[in-house]
Amino acid sequence: MSVSLTEEQQAAAFLRERYLQLIASFSADKLCKINMHNGIEVYANIRAFDSSSDNILVENLQPPSQKFYKR
Repeated sequence: MSVSLTEEQQAAAFLRERYLQLIASFSADKLCKINMHNGIEVYANIRAFDSSSDNILVENLQPPSQKFYKR
């Protein structure tokens, strides 16, 4: 029995594979740059994601070196 995938299924499978490769490429000893929604950039080691990838568990968070508030 042969199963034929639709173009949409093939595209979804390709994107899932790329996403999993990205997740696997994160290493505990590799510092990653994270762009926050408010434009602030921080660096951290990425440890895990939740199932929807909305939340990221990080370690060794390094706050930005610039001052954002004037006194």
